Amino acid sequence: MFLRGVSKSTFFQSVNYLQNLGPITLIKKKIGGYYTMESQILLSDATIVSGELKKRL
Repeated sequence: MFLRGVSKSTFFQSVNYLQNLGPITLIKKKIGGYYTMESQILLSDATIVSGELKKRL
């Protein structure tokens, strides 16, 4: 299996695209003196396993 890295901007563009489609949401949290992003998957396990995700994307 071949893995390649992506730039930070490309990664966040992809995450933002998924957020706009609706399967995930991003939450900005402050931990100590720093901010971090947490992602939450908004689809049920049944939706992901059944292949419904492919239909939505």
